[in-house]
Amino acid sequence: MGGTKKILGVAERIQKGKNIVIVTIKVGSEKRIARDLEDAIFPHDPNVRVLDLGLKGLLILETSLPPLKLVRMLFTCYPIRGIASYRPLLYWIKFRCKEEELAKLLAEHLRATECKKIEVHVRLSNLNSDKLWRIISNLYRRRKQDCVASVEIVGDLAGIALVFKP
Repeated sequence: MGGTKKILGVAERIQKGKNIVIVTIKVGSEKRIARDLEDAIFPHDPNVRVLDLGLKGLLILETSLPPLKLVRMLFTCYPIRGIASYRPLLYWIKFRCKEEELAKLLAEHLRATECKKIEVHVRLSNLNSDKLWRIISNLYRRRKQDCVASVEIVGDLAGIALVFKP
């Protein structure tokens, strides 16, 4: 699959109404970890899908389970070697807009997390992550909770996630 098709097709591969967890992993172990995740989640959600977008160190879980519940379950019952972080998306959209418009839209949902730290990760997109981070930081002021919120951009998928590291 060519680069242009990857950029345009991430959100189209995800079904409406599904919950998403972005999983960052040790580079080179994508196939093994995808299989381990499917094996762990399948008894709880037979319709789980693990999407490998061809990005090194990144998998996307598509599930019908609530994303925070799923991550808690994986942490407590199924420790999987090689996972760097789980990023359950609390809110996600398919987008085609500039940094300013996207930042305004995401900042509204980011306020609900009230996290002290914000990260921005842009993959398979032409958006400028530094510019997006600056705009969101200026729009987002309330930071009370000791947690890390992440703005995740993967192709045409944008979302707000909480970061959990095993």
